[in-house]
Amino acid sequence: MFVRFGPNSLDFELRVWATHDFLRVGSELRVAVYRALKDAGIEVPFPQVDLHLRSGLPEGSRLVAPKDGDPTP
Repeated sequence: MFVRFGPNSLDFELRVWATHDFLRVGSELRVAVYRALKDAGIEVPFPQVDLHLRSGLPEGSRLVAPKDGDPTP
């Protein structure tokens, strides 16, 4: 069932009836859907997150390890 328009997605819901081993059946269905989408060239979107730094790095810190011969701060 198509249930809603998400912020960056179309949201569908698959409903099934399982008389036993519901957790395993659900897992196998989700894996089958994922593989079918992948085989069709459809990528599952993941939320994007922006990171905003309000201040600089603490004094003496480095973003990357120094290369050989680079002076240390």
